[in-house]
Amino acid sequence: MAAASSWTTGIAKCDLVSGTSVLYWDDLWNGRVRSVSHTHICAHVFDRNESVAVIFAKLFEDCFKLPLTYDSYGEFLELREELDALTLSGQFGDNLELHLE
Repeated sequence: MAAASSWTTGIAKCDLVSGTSVLYWDDLWNGRVRSVSHTHICAHVFDRNESVAVIFAKLFEDCFKLPLTYDSYGEFLELREELDALTLSGQFGDNLELHLE
Protein backbone atom coordinates (compact mmCIF):
# COMPACT_ATOMS: atom_id res chain seq x y z
CA MET A 1 0.00 0.00 0.00
CA ALA A 2 2.92 2.37 0.59
CA ALA A 3 3.77 2.19 -3.11
CA ALA A 4 0.29 3.36 -4.08
CA SER A 5 0.53 6.20 -1.60
CA SER A 6 3.87 7.42 -2.96
CA TRP A 7 2.69 7.76 -6.57
CA THR A 8 -0.43 9.67 -5.54
CA THR A 9 1.35 12.10 -3.21
CA GLY A 10 0.75 15.69 -4.22
CA ILE A 11 -1.50 15.08 -7.24
CA ALA A 12 -4.20 17.33 -5.83
CA LYS A 13 -3.52 20.98 -5.10
CA CYS A 14 -5.63 22.04 -2.14
CA ASP A 15 -6.85 25.42 -0.99
CA LEU A 16 -7.63 25.08 2.68
CA VAL A 17 -11.02 26.14 3.91
CA SER A 18 -11.83 23.81 6.81
CA GLY A 19 -8.92 21.38 6.41
CA THR A 20 -11.22 18.38 6.75
CA SER A 21 -10.51 16.83 3.36
CA VAL A 22 -6.82 17.71 3.00
CA LEU A 23 -4.15 15.31 4.25
CA TYR A 24 -1.58 17.19 6.32
CA TRP A 25 1.46 15.19 5.17
CA ASP A 26 0.71 13.98 1.64
CA ASP A 27 -1.45 16.63 -0.06
CA LEU A 28 -0.14 19.76 -1.78
CA TRP A 29 -1.33 22.79 0.19
CA ASN A 30 0.25 26.20 0.81
CA GLY A 31 2.79 25.38 -1.89
CA ARG A 32 4.31 22.14 -0.61
CA VAL A 33 3.84 18.51 0.35
CA ARG A 34 5.09 18.18 3.91
CA SER A 35 6.13 14.52 3.59
CA VAL A 36 8.52 15.64 0.84
CA SER A 37 9.68 18.98 2.27
CA HIS A 38 10.02 17.78 5.89
CA THR A 39 11.27 14.21 5.62
CA HIS A 40 12.99 14.09 9.03
CA ILE A 41 9.91 14.91 11.11
CA CYS A 42 7.61 12.92 8.82
CA ALA A 43 9.53 9.77 9.79
CA HIS A 44 8.32 10.30 13.39
CA VAL A 45 4.56 10.77 12.79
CA PHE A 46 2.08 8.32 14.26
CA ASP A 47 -0.47 8.66 11.43
CA ARG A 48 0.35 10.13 8.01
CA ASN A 49 -3.32 9.94 7.01
CA GLU A 50 -4.59 12.67 9.33
CA SER A 51 -6.24 15.73 7.85
CA VAL A 52 -5.05 19.27 8.41
CA ALA A 53 -8.13 19.86 10.60
CA VAL A 54 -7.33 16.90 12.87
CA ILE A 55 -3.72 17.97 13.36
CA PHE A 56 -4.79 21.59 13.83
CA ALA A 57 -7.22 20.58 16.60
CA LYS A 58 -4.74 18.74 18.81
CA LEU A 59 -1.38 19.44 20.37
CA PHE A 60 1.18 19.18 17.58
CA GLU A 61 3.55 17.39 19.97
CA ASP A 62 1.06 14.51 20.23
CA CYS A 63 1.47 13.66 16.53
CA PHE A 64 5.00 12.26 16.88
CA LYS A 65 6.94 9.32 18.25
CA LEU A 66 9.68 10.51 20.58
CA PRO A 67 12.55 11.16 20.86
CA LEU A 68 13.06 13.45 17.88
CA THR A 69 16.41 13.86 16.19
CA TYR A 70 18.01 17.30 16.00
CA ASP A 71 16.94 17.73 12.35
CA SER A 72 13.42 16.49 13.14
CA TYR A 73 13.08 18.97 15.98
CA GLY A 74 14.08 21.85 13.70
CA GLU A 75 11.40 20.81 11.20
CA PHE A 76 8.91 20.37 14.06
CA LEU A 77 9.47 23.99 15.16
CA GLU A 78 9.03 25.26 11.61
CA LEU A 79 5.79 23.33 11.07
CA ARG A 80 4.37 24.29 14.47
CA GLU A 81 4.96 27.95 13.64
CA GLU A 82 3.15 27.42 10.34
CA LEU A 83 0.20 25.78 12.15
CA ASP A 84 0.06 28.60 14.69
CA ALA A 85 -0.37 31.09 11.83
CA LEU A 86 -3.00 28.98 10.05
CA THR A 87 -6.66 29.98 10.08
CA LEU A 88 -9.31 27.40 9.20
CA SER A 89 -12.94 28.16 8.47
CA GLY A 90 -15.81 26.52 10.30
CA GLN A 91 -17.51 25.66 7.03
CA PHE A 92 -17.21 22.15 5.68
CA GLY A 93 -14.92 21.13 2.83
CA ASP A 94 -11.92 22.41 0.94
CA ASN A 95 -11.18 23.42 -2.65
CA LEU A 96 -9.38 20.59 -4.42
CA GLU A 97 -7.86 20.82 -7.88
CA LEU A 98 -6.53 17.70 -9.59
CA HIS A 99 -2.96 18.35 -10.69
CA LEU A 100 -1.80 15.73 -13.21
CA GLU A 101 1.40 16.14 -15.17
